[in-house]
Amino acid sequence: MITFLKSKNNNKGEVSVYVALILLMVLLVAAATAGNIALSNLKNADNIENSSKAFYAADTGNEKALQTYMWNQNDLNLACPGATEEPLDPSFTYPKMKYQVQGQDPASGSEVSCPDLAAITGTSPSASLCVYVKGYAGPTGQIVRNVTNSIGICSGSYPDNF
Repeated sequence: MITFLKSKNNNKGEVSVYVALILLMVLLVAAATAGNIALSNLKNADNIENSSKAFYAADTGNEKALQTYMWNQNDLNLACPGATEEPLDPSFTYPKMKYQVQGQDPASGSEVSCPDLAAITGTSPSASLCVYVKGYAGPTGQIVRNVTNSIGICSGSYPDNF
């Protein structure tokens, strides 16, 4: 009977080692999961920041395209701005914008020559002014915007060279 008690006491030490190993494995899995969640949150925050940069780059491209169009109209240069790509800040590559302005026949949706201000304004405009814009936050992410005047129905697809 004494031998039985001694072997039972020896097993207690082995059991406590197994329990400690199991607890360490549970803690390791919990730490790995917490690290994975934290890393995922950092990636999502970076995506949100890049999306904002691309959105504002596209919005700036829209304003720049319309400004260039208006300058051309004031100079009696009826050419629409072609596909132009430039960084928002010349010191940096990104964020950057790309824009193009073109005229479109509202009835057929086909591209027409660059309309003058009289054709796109007033109570009965005869042409659509379509502004195609892309904003880039980096080499991979981009935001696409499409703006037109009140009657304009610009085609959903972008021009081939855009």
